[in-house]
Amino acid sequence: MSAHFDTAAQTWDENPGRLAMAERHVQVFLSHLTFRSDMTLLDYGAGTGLVSLGLRPHVGSVIGMEPSQGMADRFREKIVRGGLTGVEARVFDPHEALLPGVADRTIDVIVSTMTFHHIEDIESVLREFHRALKPGGRIGVIDLETEDGSFHDDPNAGELHHGFSKDQLETAALAAGFDDVTVETAFVHLKQKTGREYPMLLLKGRR
Repeated sequence: MSAHFDTAAQTWDENPGRLAMAERHVQVFLSHLTFRSDMTLLDYGAGTGLVSLGLRPHVGSVIGMEPSQGMADRFREKIVRGGLTGVEARVFDPHEALLPGVADRTIDVIVSTMTFHHIEDIESVLREFHRALKPGGRIGVIDLETEDGSFHDDPNAGELHHGFSKDQLETAALAAGFDDVTVETAFVHLKQKTGREYPMLLLKGRR
């Protein structure tokens, strides 16, 4: 999967549909989560930083965690080119550690978009989110509702789940220790290439 995204990173931001989806994700988070200038935000599966940078003005600092070197490189180029402070892109190997270098109870908010369907064991990731969050910290996860496998055009995209049911996400978050867990339809994404519609779910929870 990393090789696929390393290559895709070169032209990732040239897809207008992808840019529009990222902006929609940012707006959903701003509507459903609380952000303050003293908060540290972690974006899990940050890609080229589209969502991270969209939320950066609303928090004190941002850590973007990304398994693809190519994606993280594009993110870092944006940081350097924009002279941005309080934001960093970290590359990690999810087979070795899910949140390397992130100490217990140090993060205020964790977001993740369109990453969970690439993860075999989402409960393990949610447990790591729970570990890293401060008491009262929040998560916001956006991903596909169960679909027929048509969302990804490329079979090398590393899709391990054809989306999730609301019950699947809720059960995993509760098992990981989260309270105030809710799962709702955030919006419906129209894929211009095919004209197909794909509902996007928002999972929220509190540590």
